[in-house]
Amino acid sequence: MNFMEKCLNGEALVDDIDDYVEAWHNGADPGMSLREFLGLTKEEHADWVHDSDAIRTAILARKNGIPFAELRRQDKQSMPRATGT
Repeated sequence: MNFMEKCLNGEALVDDIDDYVEAWHNGADPGMSLREFLGLTKEEHADWVHDSDAIRTAILARKNGIPFAELRRQDKQSMPRATGT
């Protein structure tokens, strides 16, 4: 079972991701890419590389049956914007 599956089943916490990344670097499953080892889609992985909070969005999207891109777009739209003063 990969990281995402364990999170969805309540067997892992979002904050455990660093332990999974370390396990992968230590050769936990040499035949898999990190993305595969974590159980991320290409889109989820690409966003997570640039924004670590994207993993929370990915889990929430899967739990609620919402496309990741849609939920991510909503997150970005609801973020406060910096204004010049």
